[in-house]
Amino acid sequence: MLANYLYPIVCGFCGKVLEKGAICEKCKENIPYYGYSPTPFSRELCFDKLYCNYEYTGIVRKKMLDFKFEHQKYLCRTFAEGMICGLKNVRQDFDFILPVPVHRLRRKERGYNQSELIAKIVAKELKIPCQTKILLKSKANHKQSKLNMKQRASNVKGVFEVKNAEMIKGKRLLLIDDIFTTGATVNECSKVLKEAGAKEVVVYTVAKASINSHID
Repeated sequence: MLANYLYPIVCGFCGKVLEKGAICEKCKENIPYYGYSPTPFSRELCFDKLYCNYEYTGIVRKKMLDFKFEHQKYLCRTFAEGMICGLKNVRQDFDFILPVPVHRLRRKERGYNQSELIAKIVAKELKIPCQTKILLKSKANHKQSKLNMKQRASNVKGVFEVKNAEMIKGKRLLLIDDIFTTGATVNECSKVLKEAGAKEVVVYTVAKASINSHID
C-alpha cells in the first residue's frame, strides 16, 4: 500500500522498518521485558494486581518522554504491543479496559491522552470493550512528577470520578497507564472504581519508575 511506503511501520525503540508489529526482534531480545509477571506492591493499595512491562530507564524512558511530550503518537503501537503480548500469555477475562484519564485542560495542551491511545489498541486486539466515559478526571491538579511520595497521594485525592457506575458493578476491570511510580494515581482511580462497585481492578503500565526518576 502507498501509505506503508510513505509512512513505513517501524520499531518504536530503534526505528528499524518492519513488515509487521511495532517492536523488532533485536529490541525484544535486548530490552528487559517483564510482560505479565506480577510486580510487588503494598497490600494497603486499592487495586488487586499490578503488572509492568519495562523498567523506566534507558531507551524506554527516552521513548516514553517522546510519546508524552514530543507528540510522537506512533509510539502507542509499540507500548501497546508489549501489553498485548503479556495479556495473551496469561488472561483475557476482563469485562472492560479503562485508561487512566487526564483532565480536559491537559488533553487540550497535549492533544491526546497517551494512556487512552494505548488502551484502545490493546482493547481492539483482545476484543475487550474500552470504556473512556466511565472513569473521568474532573479536577485539574499539579503534575505528579514534581512531587514527593506523600504529596503525590494528597495531590490526586478527589480528582477522579465515576460516571454510569451501574456499568461496572461486579465487573473485572483492566486499568491502563503509562508509568507506575508510587502508585498514587492508579490507586486513587482504583479506589473510586471499587467504591462504584467494581469487583476487581488490575493495573497494567508500560513501565515502572522509582520515586527519584525524572519523568518530565
